[in-house]
Amino acid sequence: MKPRPITASRSDGHNTQTLDALRLPDALLRLKTVTQAIGLSAPTIYRKLAAGNFPQPIRLGARCTRWRAADIRAWIQAQGAPAKSTAATEFRTATIAAREEPPPVGPAAELRGFWDAAA
Repeated sequence: MKPRPITASRSDGHNTQTLDALRLPDALLRLKTVTQAIGLSAPTIYRKLAAGNFPQPIRLGARCTRWRAADIRAWIQAQGAPAKSTAATEFRTATIAAREEPPPVGPAAELRGFWDAAA
């Protein structure tokens, strides 16, 4: 069975917009797509709009509002929430570096434990 894409759609299944639209800088996103992309509810988005803390939408008509995908992506990045904690990133970097370092050979291999214990 094929996995279904995550969509922002009405309950009847018409007019769907997948979150893949967020990757296109010129895409115009529906409110439901924006709420799914950023994890905030529609009322919260409108409160942030009123406070000036969210990108302004484009009015395409009396009842048609869209947001530019590039503006939403920029807003997400500006929030400054790191994807992982600093400690986790440092640990991962050290682990990768340790894997890439070739094991010591010869006298260095014999002395490695000695110098580590002395430190």
